[in-house]
Amino acid sequence: MIDAQTGLATPLVSLVIGSTRYREMKETAAQLGIDRLPDTPATHRTTP
Repeated sequence: MIDAQTGLATPLVSLVIGSTRYREMKETAAQLGIDRLPDTPATHRTTP
């Protein structure tokens, strides 16, 4: 999603904020999306 948002500016954004921070932002965005999914058998998380 972040790559789609930044489009052609992705390399520039990565350069300006740093590749590590950019990767962290992408991971955070992905986790937020996962957290918003409804609990279904396919997405249900159990603790061991």
